[in-house]
Amino acid sequence: MRRMAAVIAGVAALGFGLVPVASQAASAPARSVTSLPVIYSGMGGTWANASVRPRLFVLGALYYMESMSWSRWTDSGALGHGKQIACAGAAGPCDNYRVTITLTHVARHDGRRYYATMKIAGKRHKTYWLVMRDGWWHHT
Repeated sequence: MRRMAAVIAGVAALGFGLVPVASQAASAPARSVTSLPVIYSGMGGTWANASVRPRLFVLGALYYMESMSWSRWTDSGALGHGKQIACAGAAGPCDNYRVTITLTHVARHDGRRYYATMKIAGKRHKTYWLVMRDGWWHHT
């Protein structure tokens, strides 16, 4: 229950733009973080919560990725590892497991570059893909 409250607070913060974007300016001074492609959230409205290298991002109600760390975030793709949490309603049960996220296919919306395809893979779980379309993530 405490975890669910933390997630709800995190989602609320995302909706109000209070979650800071991780900056890599010190490691790449010639490259502005804002010029890199972003990933959009699946909550908070269409085209919501653009961020670079997020530690947490929400794909839908009670469906999110947490504890993300990114080994690559470039003009053409990103690779990260974290934990997927997917709950069958507020009372659960919740399925959570380690995943590898691969972001590809950079597109543009209102002049901002974003990753339009997400591959989600986890051991002993079926690999699946999401596509950003009309400001929402869709299963392919």
